Amino acid sequence: PGNGKTGTDIGVRLFPDLPVPPNQLPPTDNRDDYRKAKVIVQVYDEPKANRTVYLRLFDPDDPSADGAPIDSSDIKDKMGNIVRKGEDNFEDVAGGIPGRGMFEASGTVDHQVLTDANGKAEAIVLLSCQPGNNFKVAGAFDEGVRNGLHIKEGTQEQALRVWTHDNKKVPEGNEPDIQPVVRATELLTVWRRLHVEVDSMGAVTGN
Repeated sequence: PGNGKTGTDIGVRLFPDLPVPPNQLPPTDNRDDYRKAKVIVQVYDEPKANRTVYLRLFDPDDPSADGAPIDSSDIKDKMGNIVRKGEDNFEDVAGGIPGRGMFEASGTVDHQVLTDANGKAEAIVLLSCQPGNNFKVAGAFDEGVRNGLHIKEGTQEQALRVWTHDNKKVPEGNEPDIQPVVRATELLTVWRRLHVEVDSMGAVTGN
């Protein structure tokens, strides 16, 4: 967990780069798999089988930075206060992945899954790999409810959470349900590894 700044250790981190140099990657590993995240949907209330859940990817505000290059969307109001906004992720131009990412199956930020007999379903998300990019996924049983979900602008909490069309905070983790039922994942932040090779040369003499 952690976002790189004191007081922002929330959510989980994802490292989309390779854990080893490319020539040391196990032959069974696909390097593109490191940029993927699995979203697990679990329905508990009956009926839980064959339930359609409508999902959407979101780009909330980065809580660890207030300006470029990580977070360039925040602005200042007339009083000089920082107004925090989402949609600050960078896209992967070379990889063709938008800043908000996309579901592997649909190729867009929207997707729907059908639960199995145990009320479970999964979806794979392709993430843009720029360090500092943040993601959340929210889901609802009703497509219209899903379509009304959004990230607010204003305070850090408003720009970090998903909200319904009538401004209810979408619950995460162990927070109690709201009606109609809709939930969001915790924050997922992209980190990158820095490979450092430590080397030294002998003292230069006679020069």
